[in-house]
Amino acid sequence: MTPTLLNTRPAGQAPALTQALEAAGFDSVECPVMAIEGVSLPETAVTELAQADKLVFVSRNAVEQLAIAWRALTGRELTPERDMKPGAQCFAIGAATQASLQAQGWPTAELAHEEFVSEALLARDDWQNLQGQQVVLVKGEGGRQALVEGLASAGATTTAWPVYRRRLAHWTAQAWQACWQSWSHARRPVVLISSWQGFEHLCTLVQRFGNQNDQAWLFQQAAIVFSDRIAQGLQQAGWQGPCRVARPQSQRGIIDALTQFQSE
Repeated sequence: MTPTLLNTRPAGQAPALTQALEAAGFDSVECPVMAIEGVSLPETAVTELAQADKLVFVSRNAVEQLAIAWRALTGRELTPERDMKPGAQCFAIGAATQASLQAQGWPTAELAHEEFVSEALLARDDWQNLQGQQVVLVKGEGGRQALVEGLASAGATTTAWPVYRRRLAHWTAQAWQACWQSWSHARRPVVLISSWQGFEHLCTLVQRFGNQNDQAWLFQQAAIVFSDRIAQGLQQAGWQGPCRVARPQSQRGIIDALTQFQSE
């Protein structure tokens, strides 16, 4: 039975996944649960970047929002030759983040790990001793502290730049109900949960616009998640449907997980 994915990626990213799913023979319903809002850089950012040995980007949003915030702060594009320390490198968590860095033309290290999570980056052999190095962590507001703690343990001095925040996506009751009905009436509904905050926002929208049975029904459906940590959290929250972790956390990983659900 062919599954239909509830594509919960932000509005600017959902269409690319929808196209990839369609090319692979899968149906989907676009249902953004988060909106991305830019955050200004501190006035010290120019100096901090010039001193940084490494920049770590946790997501594609981090790359895109830094480019926007840099233009707002300086009135020009970020140029490695002018703005970065010689030999500085950018490191990505995830293939989409890597591609976004390369599109910007910023010096980007190769992905040296299969798991696109903070722990995999910290496990790199060349990251075990960062004594004396300056690292800029480009991220969203909030989030996990694993990278900050891991970098400190390796001896690095870390400066965090939160360049975006995640907001609850705006929906009208009519639009939400049309989206929900389209997905919930599919023969094999599967939901994409790419972050814990995304899960929380999905639950908020279901509670706000759905009926009293919708969340209980949701928790019985199949889910594709982006980490073992999210899968464990769902189980603790009372999720009863089957969960598959997308490996890697990319369009290919999502399609592979859907293919596995289809074969069951």
